[in-house]
Amino acid sequence: MRRRLLLSYVSLVVFVLLALELPLGLSFANAERRRLTSDAQHDAFAIAVRTDLELTPGSIRGSTALRAMLSKFAARTHDEITILDSGGHVVAATAGGPALGADLSANPAVQVALRGDDATREIEASGDDILNVAVPLIAGRDVGGIVLVGVDLSGLSHRITSNWLRLLVLGGIVLAVVLLVSLLLAQSFTRPLHELQRAAKRLGDGDLGARVKVPEDPAELRELAESFNATAEHLATLLRSQQSFIADASHQLRTPLTALQFRLENLEDDAPEHRDDVGGARREVVRLSQLVDGLLKLARAEQAAPPRTDVDLRAVAEDRCAAWWPLAADHQVTLETDVPIVAVRS
Repeated sequence: MRRRLLLSYVSLVVFVLLALELPLGLSFANAERRRLTSDAQHDAFAIAVRTDLELTPGSIRGSTALRAMLSKFAARTHDEITILDSGGHVVAATAGGPALGADLSANPAVQVALRGDDATREIEASGDDILNVAVPLIAGRDVGGIVLVGVDLSGLSHRITSNWLRLLVLGGIVLAVVLLVSLLLAQSFTRPLHELQRAAKRLGDGDLGARVKVPEDPAELRELAESFNATAEHLATLLRSQQSFIADASHQLRTPLTALQFRLENLEDDAPEHRDDVGGARREVVRLSQLVDGLLKLARAEQAAPPRTDVDLRAVAEDRCAAWWPLAADHQVTLETDVPIVAVRS
């Protein structure tokens, strides 16, 4: 029962944790990705506004001022910033970026920007995920150049993974606390049942004073404990009444049996010709006296089951045959015993 209670508590908590932490983790990942994209777009537009000043009709040149501006942005954002001309060739780039004159027209984001639209694309370069934001530089009606901002997504992945780990640790702590509390609750529920089980065993072993403490809550366990105590008390009363009756009846039987035994002894001396019959009757009286003594011992016994002893089955059969032989002879019946020497527990 304890395992079932713990399983139900833990299953419920795991379900609640999954229902809470999965949306939280996904929401954090989406929010971080949106924030990173928004920052990259903001930086790209800011660079585009400043780069417009470097435009000449239909072309863009990489001046010292432009390279200095890119270095300043890169130092603040740690992004890779590249300026392309209208043909998709590099005219200026931050340190570590593509070489001057390199053709980036095959970049998906650049291809969209060359058509005059803003573009945000996620690509894989050298095994790393890179977010590319391309903003066209409009000169008149034509695209005079492109601002390409590349953001390394490894930092984003690290933050998302760290957040999942924090949620996992938090869920583990909550689960451990709930497991401990559930264990205490389960013990409080099952302890009265274990006490009831032990009391029932003691009662079955003959301890008529076995009782259980009645708990205040829950009501079902309180009613069960009260019912058990009432049943045990009723059973003890019945057994005491039975023992009293057996003891009283045994005492009442012993007196006439003793008197009968004395009379048979006197009759044996006065009628020698009936000595065998009188001797058999005396043996029956002795056996009956032993039976009454056994009933007295049973009435006084505190244990539910009397101690077992070995009984010779052959001797019992021969004794019964001898006791019933006179009656069988009167009815012309022959009694014989054919019992092997066998000891039984009785």
